[in-house]
Amino acid sequence: MDEVEFDREFENLRLRHEALKEQVANQIEMYTHLVETEGPNIEAQYMMLVGQLECQAMRLDMEVRRWKRRFTLRQMYVNRGEKPDPVAIEALLDKEFGAWREKIAALVKKLEGSKLQFDTVKMSDTDTNAIRCEYLKAVKKLHPDLNKDLSDAAVSLWNQIQKAYAAKSWRQLKFLVSLVDEAVVGTSDFPATPDGLAALREACAQLEAKGREVAERIAALKATVPFTYEVLLEDPLLLERKQNSLRGKIKDLKAAIGKYEEEWDNG
Repeated sequence: MDEVEFDREFENLRLRHEALKEQVANQIEMYTHLVETEGPNIEAQYMMLVGQLECQAMRLDMEVRRWKRRFTLRQMYVNRGEKPDPVAIEALLDKEFGAWREKIAALVKKLEGSKLQFDTVKMSDTDTNAIRCEYLKAVKKLHPDLNKDLSDAAVSLWNQIQKAYAAKSWRQLKFLVSLVDEAVVGTSDFPATPDGLAALREACAQLEAKGREVAERIAALKATVPFTYEVLLEDPLLLERKQNSLRGKIKDLKAAIGKYEEEWDNG
């Protein structure tokens, strides 16, 4: 390969590398945004509009099942010719329905967290985009999959930025990102040599592979809860039908419990 061909290939690969790095950095930022911000917001909205009703229906459904089992246990005493022991019956019911109570308690805790998230003052699109741009800058220059041979100080800064983003400490994030350029001063680039060209080819191949990996992770993420709630949340008619169905179920369960209570008192 003559010098002209070498220079042309090297420059094309260098531009390709920069484009790939930009692309993958955007993908990584998008994945982080989905996990840390968009996903929790979708879940909070779902829990406020639907999850509260699901939680109430689950609690009432457990109570109906408990009533059915309560009657069965009382009848077992009668069949043995014994006087029913209400205290023993309730103790056994508590044991048998322990898993149900734990499941409901976990849902209530999740609901409380979602309410806190839902009630938190939401940032404007402008502020959100500004924060994402700040984080993207850090991803481009400090993410270990995009930048090799980072100094210990740069790695430490990246870890601090990750923690600030996860904690939604936006002022801290902005301050830390302001230190990025200083942290990467002196980072070596690819030398215009045969070895540098080979390293550039390998770096491009690694970025292409990383891009495919992150794209697959994003697609898989969007196919799971809470992102699957978006279809429901974005369709007012579908959402209303879901809510009305749950309200109808709650009404029926309450009526069933009332009948069981009356029958128990008369039994």
